[in-house]
Amino acid sequence: MSDKMASSTCDVMANGPYDVRGRLALKQGETISAQTHMRLCRCGASRNKPFCDDSHIAAGFRSDGVLRVAKPAPMGADLDAIVTFTPQVDGPLQLRGPMTLRDPAGVTAFVDSDYLCRCGASQNKPYCDGMHRKIGFTA
Repeated sequence: MSDKMASSTCDVMANGPYDVRGRLALKQGETISAQTHMRLCRCGASRNKPFCDDSHIAAGFRSDGVLRVAKPAPMGADLDAIVTFTPQVDGPLQLRGPMTLRDPAGVTAFVDSDYLCRCGASQNKPYCDGMHRKIGFTA
């Protein structure tokens, strides 16, 4: 295992959004836009999904942002590759590419392909556990 972090990072904010920085792409339908910084909604209440519009405050969204498991990047991983976020219809954010998730306490977890919750109801935040289907999340 490597102690290095991916060049793209996602700060999982306590009671707030994903604050993502690095070599990023956002794929919405057939449109792909290059980005270097995005604040992505994880409460489900934004009126500008997939972006955060601070609706989490009025919605009373609560999530400590704590990562339950630390995970370093594997040896040989291309830590500088572009990370693509694809909001799934009425579902999570699909993430593809090397990303270091970081919680408010500084715990990090490397991911290279995963689904992040954006409905606010997952019991395994920041990861999707399928609750969007049970609560009828739309986006």
